[in-house]
Amino acid sequence: MSSRLFTNNQIDITEIPDTSQIIYTGLKTSYKSVMNIRTVIFLLILVAATGVTLYINTLLTTMFLYIAAPAFIIAATLFIALNIKMFNYMGYAVRENDILFKKGFIWRKTIAVPFNRIQHLEVKQGVLSKIFKVSTVVIFTAGGNTGDLTIPGIAPEESEKIRAFVMDKISKNE
Repeated sequence: MSSRLFTNNQIDITEIPDTSQIIYTGLKTSYKSVMNIRTVIFLLILVAATGVTLYINTLLTTMFLYIAAPAFIIAATLFIALNIKMFNYMGYAVRENDILFKKGFIWRKTIAVPFNRIQHLEVKQGVLSKIFKVSTVVIFTAGGNTGDLTIPGIAPEESEKIRAFVMDKISKNE
């Protein structure tokens, strides 16, 4: 039997690093357009589905034009305003031992992924992202889906730099 005793000493809270000093890199401004276009497409699909459903009844179709059209305009305006506000709270930071991503306008969230938990990562770019010259870095961790991190709205050149840096860190940790 081992003679070592288990220790779990308390840490003085004043010795914990101050995370408010972290300088986050903001997402590329053109990503706001990607967010807003996705929102409008979603709302258009929702309105179209509702319209097709109500097309059967002529009375409801007339009501649909008077109620749903203004509702769509109001919803689109609100969602786009919310997207712009959310965009201002999004950012990422690459540090020596981890990568951070913050988001949230109403419910703020900061996610930190240590490099030694990363299994692999990919840089993705969809049709809208290509048009607006942004990409998404997706980090897969050993924690499964709940531990994965997605950072959207990064310039493709920056995404590749992050990918190369993280891959270098991963290979050194193995």
